[in-house]
Amino acid sequence: MILENEVFGRYLRGRSPEEELRRLEGQQKRGEILNKFGNVKMSDSISTTAVRQAALLKLATHEMVSDQKNEKPYTVSEAVGGWRKVGENYKTDNCVFNSHRGELNGYNLFMKATDETLSDSVFDLERLLVDTFGKRYGVELEKAVISGNGNGMPHGFIHDADAVAAAGAAVSYADLEKLFLTLDAKYISRSAWLCNRDTFAAIAALADAHNNSILTKKTSIDDDAPDGYLLGRPVYFATLPPEKPVAFGEFSHYHIFEGPMFVERLNELYADRGIVGFKFSQLVDGKLLKADSVICLEM
Repeated sequence: MILENEVFGRYLRGRSPEEELRRLEGQQKRGEILNKFGNVKMSDSISTTAVRQAALLKLATHEMVSDQKNEKPYTVSEAVGGWRKVGENYKTDNCVFNSHRGELNGYNLFMKATDETLSDSVFDLERLLVDTFGKRYGVELEKAVISGNGNGMPHGFIHDADAVAAAGAAVSYADLEKLFLTLDAKYISRSAWLCNRDTFAAIAALADAHNNSILTKKTSIDDDAPDGYLLGRPVYFATLPPEKPVAFGEFSHYHIFEGPMFVERLNELYADRGIVGFKFSQLVDGKLLKADSVICLEM
């Protein structure tokens, strides 16, 4: 595996022809070769960097899927059962499947580097690709996971989640309490709040009957720590739209289905200018599989 990663690193710098990858793996398709040697180390690093860009990506469930068939059903069911006397039949009649027929969507990024930069042995090309592709992909994936229309992109959870109408033009303490109490109790123990930054500031100004702030702000410098606490549950920033600025629930029921990731060197595209291109490709889909697990506040 170390040899394979070294070969892929040389390939990115133009020092190892693609044929060397072929000799390691035998006669396979270009995509399979780049997938194997590119994904072993670099794709894991890019995925980790992407997830760090948004709390929602940490809260969601990530599933790796094959691209052998682009459209496929993703099906889950509740765990069901009941008490019975020994010898009686098992009770499975109320086992209902939640099905989503997903289609992996392609997301692509491009970047360029000069030949002089790539010839510098001290320059950390792999780190640059991981940071550049990972950060941008994470930002764009969060937007799609929240409000994507499902047409060539993931299906955003705000389109499927239950909704509670706000009482007025601004978010109130009563609205937030209603959101909290409306969520099914089975989701509370793993629940979290998501809100955009403007709404966070508005919530921070709200007080309870004893004139105490209802929001406890972040005190830890840990990047993974919540941005605050509201009604005992963690609050995280998210790019929610103004019409649905707050969401509450168990976001692990939003599933992100991730197919193969590729990082490729583009030798010919900018060759006349002494520039080399790099392409990032990720196949991905997303869907909230339990609509009642998340509730949005609708303005």
